[in-house]
Amino acid sequence: MPPPLQFHPPLVNSACPWATDLACLKALLESPSTGAVTTRTSLLAGFDHQPERHRFTFFNPGASNTPDGDTYSFPDEPGRASTAGPSEAAHTASLNTLGYSPIPLQGYLDMIRRLASELPPLAPRKTFIGDGSLRHIAIVGVGGVSDGGGYRRMRAVGASMVGVGTGLGSEGVDVFAKIERDIGSKW
Repeated sequence: MPPPLQFHPPLVNSACPWATDLACLKALLESPSTGAVTTRTSLLAGFDHQPERHRFTFFNPGASNTPDGDTYSFPDEPGRASTAGPSEAAHTASLNTLGYSPIPLQGYLDMIRRLASELPPLAPRKTFIGDGSLRHIAIVGVGGVSDGGGYRRMRAVGASMVGVGTGLGSEGVDVFAKIERDIGSKW
């Protein structure tokens, strides 16, 4: 077995709509508060994304049993920014009928090569987890983590890394810097 990989900080995005395209991945990669970047799960030919069928929404599970907001079909929604979701901070959960990424695997490999080529030569490299040889990494994807308290709770119960999806969607890539500020950079 290969030696375990270490990521610092132990904070990573989950495979969510805000990890779909080059702009999303670039914003995540450039965030100093992420330790690694993941892409969405992809198929050789890409997933047949149908905007009318594959949707998501945000909601607050503490306030309601059902989502009360709009639904979206990102990334195909005209006029929707690819790096931020709704501005409602109370939305701490999401519900979706999304499938895999509509971008074929080769598209992600090309994006990764492009992003890697744009990094300065001596910059610390972040790893895109998508290779079968990396399956031994224990990553815990956790819904609803969008602040230092949520991050601390997950680490306290043994998470080696905390995945952020809904927080990324509702607050944009700045959610990572917010978590880092909340915990005083004490990873």
